[in-house]
Amino acid sequence: DYGRSVQNSLPPKAALFIDGGDDTFYSLAFLTYAQRRREDVELHDRGGLVFPSAYGPQFRGLPKSLKEPVREAVEAPLAAQGRLFYSTLNERLLPGFTLRTWGLLRRPVPPQAGLDAMDLWAVYPERFDESRLAAHYRDRALAAFYPFQRAAARAEAGDLEAAYAYLALALLRSPDALWTAPDVGYQAGLLGFRAAERRDWALAERFYRLWESCAPGQAEPVVNRGVVAEKAGRFDEARRLYERALATDPNSPRARYNLGSLDWSQGRWRQAAEHLEAARRLRPGDPALARFAAEASRRAGLPPR
Repeated sequence: DYGRSVQNSLPPKAALFIDGGDDTFYSLAFLTYAQRRREDVELHDRGGLVFPSAYGPQFRGLPKSLKEPVREAVEAPLAAQGRLFYSTLNERLLPGFTLRTWGLLRRPVPPQAGLDAMDLWAVYPERFDESRLAAHYRDRALAAFYPFQRAAARAEAGDLEAAYAYLALALLRSPDALWTAPDVGYQAGLLGFRAAERRDWALAERFYRLWESCAPGQAEPVVNRGVVAEKAGRFDEARRLYERALATDPNSPRARYNLGSLDWSQGRWRQAAEHLEAARRLRPGDPALARFAAEASRRAGLPPR
């Protein structure tokens, strides 16, 4: 079903470049070479391992630093022609182009350009058996990719509520897949920032909680939850979250700075000076932070540092 859906997503004479993923490599190899389906599609993988290399016979022997320019030189003209599609989790794969969602795939377009994508989700079969998902790791890892891509599409359309629901579903379907936590967490962080820009604090909080569940050892999602609480006027909660982030990572300049800023807003000058000075030491090249730390110390009646 997955391989056929990928093939059915492609217009005639498209060029599909696969950026990793055995499910994509081998389902398409079987469908193309054994069943002779969609032989009009040009298939390549960016590693030059499974399908014929688009980058020349010497590509695999090149040092890593030289491979990306070769890839760009081959792929950019295809993107300009409108023939290029990617199977990838990396939305920044081709410099100079924006990778817009195209069902299970992505299609590079010039920045700011529109894209009239077909509603491919209406025709994709999603016949997932819950017992099989529980029993088979690879089924889980692939099943999670469907809602992940739908989340990206809804985010592009500006529907952040639906994007959150699909991201949460992706993690629920496969919390143990190697790709889900890092990629779901990364997207949740970005979309939480977009929700915060809209001043939708409740939705931003949900995105940051999802990010935190994907990255339990990181301070950043906890700091962001503190920012949301502070913006919503829940100052005691914000302080607890900043302190928890600091306990997770004592070298987090954002946690230190935000605690200092919160103390500043409440006139707690000695505490503000302590946190801002600690943040300044963590970011010694920040002149604005140095000025804030010095001013907090002055207001607290402390000697200059």
